[in-house]
Amino acid sequence: MLENLTGNDKRASVLVSDLDEVLTLISPLWYKKILNNFHKFKDYFKDLGELSDKEILNRETYYINNWLLKDNIDTLPKEIYEEFFSLYTSGTFYTECTPTNFCKGLLTLERQSWVDSIYILSHTEPETIKDKLRFCKKYLNGKQNCHFM
Repeated sequence: MLENLTGNDKRASVLVSDLDEVLTLISPLWYKKILNNFHKFKDYFKDLGELSDKEILNRETYYINNWLLKDNIDTLPKEIYEEFFSLYTSGTFYTECTPTNFCKGLLTLERQSWVDSIYILSHTEPETIKDKLRFCKKYLNGKQNCHFM
């Protein structure tokens, strides 16, 4: 949401953005981690091989684990799901993430005098809160407030 772009009004402007797949692309990194550990998932996931970021982001199914499930598998066993999810909740996942062009643009906007604050909203897990905050501080230092659900 962008308010007060003209600068004629003295009210402060607020920018709001999501983090995952907006300020950083997590799916391509997660997919690469799955490939690097494929021996753990080979009985449950399809082997799609090396894919471009665009191919991963344009998948038909939102959840990457459901996208990769073999046709004869309905759900992952709990221990396999936990292994899959731990690739994301490692506590260092976001240190490997890079900012998108949108994130870089948001950083440029952040430096404008008419921008009072930037709110980053993101669903998170307890294990990823500190990791996401580090990403925000590294790439959006300044006026941002990170709010995780």
